[in-house]
Amino acid sequence: MDKALLEFCGKPLVKYMVDKVGIFADRLVVSVGRRRLGLSCLEIEDVKGEGPIAGIYSVLLHFDRVLFVPVDMPLLEPEVFEPLWKSSFQNHIAVCRIGGRIQPLLGVYTRKAFTFLGEAIDRGDFSLVKLIKRCQPYLKVGFLEAEDFGWDPKWFINVNTLRELEIAKRYKAC
Repeated sequence: MDKALLEFCGKPLVKYMVDKVGIFADRLVVSVGRRRLGLSCLEIEDVKGEGPIAGIYSVLLHFDRVLFVPVDMPLLEPEVFEPLWKSSFQNHIAVCRIGGRIQPLLGVYTRKAFTFLGEAIDRGDFSLVKLIKRCQPYLKVGFLEAEDFGWDPKWFINVNTLRELEIAKRYKAC
């Protein structure tokens, strides 16, 4: 199942999220793994590794600082983006935490994290949570606690199954 192509509010999830992030960002880039999606923004394919860590690594080859937003978080509200972005100017990585749980796919990663990403991929370790914990002694990591900002926990629901997609659709009036 290619989550990026699942329909949400009348469009593929990837297009829905591109439109949502477009409210905040003036330049959009989509990490597309090893396939093209035909979007109207820059699409960057993974150069090595697999999964989200490969996408972050590949995009950071081209940019110094990037806000990453997962395609499978359709309930996410754009008010999360600016605090993350601002935090990245005091930190090398800025990510959200909800109920103490790190949300590594929603965050800003800077070029300072590039070497750590590459080393993790070379080891075959594709876990971003492990990467964040491993690089904390060497890089500044900022955690934005959803509770501190009054962000609704359901904004951070990941859609990993068709059942979860249907649940997300119940929360969102399109």
